[in-house]
Amino acid sequence: MLDSGSEYVAWFVWRYQSKVMRTPLLPRQGSMFFLDCGRGPFAVTAGHVFERFIKDRAQYRVRGSQIGNIAFNPPGAADRLGQESRA
Repeated sequence: MLDSGSEYVAWFVWRYQSKVMRTPLLPRQGSMFFLDCGRGPFAVTAGHVFERFIKDRAQYRVRGSQIGNIAFNPPGAADRLGQESRA
């Protein structure tokens, strides 16, 4: 089960540093998977992972983010925070 489940999970990784002084890049990470419910694929991650990413973007200088081996810089990611499910 572990091996088959891991085929559907991707790493969500970002690196950040202080906005006010030169510091080493510090990593953070989480995991995510993708669903397609008939209206196109979308990523799913834990609420605390996404909240930390949004806080880091506001508080620190995020120097890079990626899903798996694909780099990205999501514009307006904070706007989607309200769309999370709190089941």
